[in-house]
Amino acid sequence: MFLFNPESGENFIGREKEIDFMVEQIRLGQNVLLTAPRRFGKTTLVREIISRLKKTNFYTAYIDIFPVTTINHLSSEIAEAVLENHNLGEEFQKLKKFEKSVIENNELKKEADEFIFLQQFIEKSVDNYQLLGSCIDFIEEFSIRNKKRMVCVFDEFGDINKLDDGRLTKLFKSKIQKHINTSYIFSGSYDSVMGSLFDGIKSPFYRLARKVKLQEIEKQQFKKLYATLFENYGIPFREDLINQILDFTNGHPYYSQLALQEIIIHHLVTEKTPEFDEVVKKMVLSEKDYLEKTWEDIATSKQHIKTVLAVTKGVSGVYTSLRNTNVNIYRSLKALIGNGTLLVAPGKKFRMSDPLLNFWIKQNAHKQDLKITTGEV
Repeated sequence: MFLFNPESGENFIGREKEIDFMVEQIRLGQNVLLTAPRRFGKTTLVREIISRLKKTNFYTAYIDIFPVTTINHLSSEIAEAVLENHNLGEEFQKLKKFEKSVIENNELKKEADEFIFLQQFIEKSVDNYQLLGSCIDFIEEFSIRNKKRMVCVFDEFGDINKLDDGRLTKLFKSKIQKHINTSYIFSGSYDSVMGSLFDGIKSPFYRLARKVKLQEIEKQQFKKLYATLFENYGIPFREDLINQILDFTNGHPYYSQLALQEIIIHHLVTEKTPEFDEVVKKMVLSEKDYLEKTWEDIATSKQHIKTVLAVTKGVSGVYTSLRNTNVNIYRSLKALIGNGTLLVAPGKKFRMSDPLLNFWIKQNAHKQDLKITTGEV
């Protein structure tokens, strides 16, 4: 989407501390749990780690749980990600897609001769949990056979709950805790879901991974990037504009990039630098569908609506402003923090994790506040 990407390659900024820590943990054989609200750059971060570890002779595997719909689908994604280390991912896809009865590719056939379970992907009837167990072990066994360390990423790992009937998390834990040649990165957007999997004594993955929680990027890091790209594109340096934007985004990775892109595009088209209000309007227009969908998700709960409206008003205390309403304030705040909608600022003040959504709500939803507080919505 972006003309540049300040979170990868030569433009990577603001995450070196997290990367250094995670790479060190992986090299020590530890697992890492990575959490952050949506659009904080989790996926970009783990892909950057993968890229760097590949250069140090690591095998890598990346599996996104979000689109996975069945146990068999998950098995297939794992096998494909591992085989891609030998450039066989596409051949494996063809095998599944065209439902071939035999493995024709010689290199893939060699792997299937070594790892017999791969042949089950062309069989009509299989035990899905047994196949998944074999695929999870495949991550470790493949790396051992080829005498390389492995780092395996399960992105949006919290979505594993949608497939779990009580056996899935137990299967993962029983396999992964025995792996010594593979380090795992588990990433997720929802603190409440990831916490239920990793944080409590009764959690299935308790003490299985070191936790890293992403925050916004320091504004000074973005200021340097803005200054560099302004110069590259021949845009007059406007420190006042940069400060306004970064105060608005608070160093939010996605929106700080989006604002910069809107400035560059505007300048390329008009040969003028837009004002701050113009940049925000362009951002809202660009993200209109996402903002409306996110608000619809919040609006499924009247209590969440009232809580979010109180937070976005910037009142001195959410508890005070909602005291005489029918809102279970503690429960609502806990849920909204758990799903990444709210963040807790110093002094136990609450704020939206999404600065553009915060602005959009102020512009579009506060006019409904009277109806909401009187129970008409």
